[in-house]
Amino acid sequence: MKSMIFSMSTLTLMALLCTGTSIASGATNDSDKINTNDSSQSIGMIDQLPVTEDYSLDSVMTEQESHSFLNKLNLAVAGGTMSLEEAQQEALKESLVFHSHPLRANPDFPNSETLSNTPYVSQGQNGKYCGPASGTMIARQWGKPISIGTMANYMQTDKYQMTDWSRGQFVRGLSLALGKSFYSQHNSPSAISITTAFQTTVGHYKHPIAADTVEFKGGITYNNHAQPTNNPRGHWIVGYGYRNNGSSGFWYDPGAAYLNSHGSNGVNTTFFADSNFMYQFLQSNGIVF
Repeated sequence: MKSMIFSMSTLTLMALLCTGTSIASGATNDSDKINTNDSSQSIGMIDQLPVTEDYSLDSVMTEQESHSFLNKLNLAVAGGTMSLEEAQQEALKESLVFHSHPLRANPDFPNSETLSNTPYVSQGQNGKYCGPASGTMIARQWGKPISIGTMANYMQTDKYQMTDWSRGQFVRGLSLALGKSFYSQHNSPSAISITTAFQTTVGHYKHPIAADTVEFKGGITYNNHAQPTNNPRGHWIVGYGYRNNGSSGFWYDPGAAYLNSHGSNGVNTTFFADSNFMYQFLQSNGIVF
């Protein structure tokens, strides 16, 4: 473990960056290195999950992603969404130490916000393209006219047959598409973290968020998804709006067409859900904001 200290005009923080990742059991070895042409950090050698599923654990944040994540926590504390203790607890999940710093002007989060310029992109009948489809929605909302195929290449989805949480493929690919590190992934978020993601990223910065959900056989599902038949189902979705100060959100489901033709019935392209309900699908992976 390596300790690093960063300086920011709006935030004082110390990041304790872990050098390894842990993943779900049953993985097979893979000797390839991640190569996203992202000069900020290479994840290095990690195990590869079975190609049938993208259920995984943990992540590694780069320095730039740590700056972005902790700045948004600072906004949440300044705006009254999170207490200092709650922000510290969420930061510790990423091996970060959070110290709030007064902002020049406290943020005033709108009670509700919908980013109507966020386009819907379907993953079609490709069962592994929920990640690239979600990333394409976000990039296009930023004004980047990217194709789903290009996003899949950035995220290395075809190479690994998944957009894996533990490798940070989604954030790395999205940063390449945007040409900047704005987003970071947050493991096992609390319900208040989901609210924070909506208020800071959607409400304050006016950009969508993403989530890597996991549904288990025998458990509850969301948006009329059929239960997984065997392995847990990992699935990327996009949050583009909220109500009730971020405690409930609007989500795009890029897998509607695919899931409806593979055992589900009535999966909608968009759905509205309470953050306390969605929280339970995000404890294995997490959110990107």
